[in-house]
Amino acid sequence: MEFSFEIQEHEGSTIFLLNGKLLNDGDSLNLNDAIDQEIDSGSNQLIFDLSKLESCNSSGLNVLIRTLTKTRTKNGDTVVCSVNKNLDKLFAITKLNEIFSLYTAKNEALTHFKSK
Repeated sequence: MEFSFEIQEHEGSTIFLLNGKLLNDGDSLNLNDAIDQEIDSGSNQLIFDLSKLESCNSSGLNVLIRTLTKTRTKNGDTVVCSVNKNLDKLFAITKLNEIFSLYTAKNEALTHFKSK
């Protein structure tokens, strides 16, 4: 399945719903450009919804780490929700589950920012 993403705004947070397989640099660059536009326009509370993301390689993981760094630099945060079993293993192997706040559902991720 080809990679695509949707951007949603909800309760002051920007949600990136990732679909398909994030496996090449071209897809990562397009996603990075969209993220940069959101951050440059003032968004600093980002949620990656991975419920429809089938797989991801190091380019995709780099996007997540880069985004986390950028939002924290802007006094915000980046969280991840709805991680499937395969990606959950990848997060554990790479120890990203210790760096990111992971939530089982989007509504739980949204509460992360309400408590700030």
